[in-house]
This record gives sequence, structure tokens and C-alpha cells, in this order.
Amino acid sequence: MASPKATVKNWKVIYESDLVKVEYSFPDEAFFRTTIAGDAPVHFYGQTAREDARRLAAEADFKAWGIW
Repeated sequence: MASPKATVKNWKVIYESDLVKVEYSFPDEAFFRTTIAGDAPVHFYGQTAREDARRLAAEADFKAWGIW
């Protein structure tokens, strides 16, 4: 599978704060990306991608837990 950096051209923001940003690939929603302030983005793919992205975001900012 190709890297999301190479294949995804559009990202939609689901949640953003000073601590974390969560996005999904648009229009297919195949990838999720979580970026914690000061760190490199972490990409998720597969059946649990949405939950994994939310879980990582909530570790940095608990308010992200309720984003969907």
C-alpha cells in the first residue's frame, strides 16, 4: 500500500486545538491523521483507524475523545 503522503491530496479537519489536530482523507475517508503539537503526524489505516486516531488525540487532549 502506498503512503498516505503520496496518495492523499485532501484532508478534512475533524478536531483541532492547541495540543492536537485530527484529520481524515477526503473524499474516501481511508486514512486518518493525528498530529500532536511538536511531533510528526501519525497516520492510521484500516478498520480501527478512526478509533485509533481518536485514542491518540485524547491522550494529548481529553476533549478530543468526544469528537465523534
